[in-house]
Amino acid sequence: MIYIFVEDELSQAIVNKLLDYLERTENLEFPDRAFYNKNGCGNIKREMRKYNKIARTYPVIVLVDLNATECAPLKKEEFIDFNKNEKLIFRIAIREVEAWLFADRKNFASFLGVRIDRMPKKPEEIADPKKLLFDISRKSQKRVIKEDIPPEPGSLASIGKNYNGRLKEFVLQYWDINIARNVLKNKSLDKALNAFSSIRLP
Repeated sequence: MIYIFVEDELSQAIVNKLLDYLERTENLEFPDRAFYNKNGCGNIKREMRKYNKIARTYPVIVLVDLNATECAPLKKEEFIDFNKNEKLIFRIAIREVEAWLFADRKNFASFLGVRIDRMPKKPEEIADPKKLLFDISRKSQKRVIKEDIPPEPGSLASIGKNYNGRLKEFVLQYWDINIARNVLKNKSLDKALNAFSSIRLP
């Protein structure tokens, strides 16, 4: 059993896809996965010691976004102020998991229905990947992208009405991890994959 704690539905879909990728490419097996969507990093931060206790026995994956924190080491210090068990794998997406999707530049542009020159060439340097995704989606040639991903004008919602559903579709059907990892060399994605590949089930 692997216990996996994430901030949202999109992060859950991404971790699941990454584990599937490692099963296929590195002949690993991750058959039993218990996912917990904690609805934000604040809830994860409060429960880190509990996850560390679970990691005495079972592998535990925790994935959070860097967001506005200055750097990954600072973020890690905020979350782990205890002696970490070896089976606790804490990874940070820089600056958000959406940057990992932007790293598959050509496929993501096609999915979003925009020209590839609108897509960033250095996703990890984007200050606010989610906001950029909203801006790009509003210029889409596809009605479903315009309607589903960005919040409606005047809405108090932080994301569009089918944000997670539409991006999960991209993750499951089109996202090429090899491109994201190796062509644009997304470092935080590569580090996550390397960490996940170290998992050995009891």
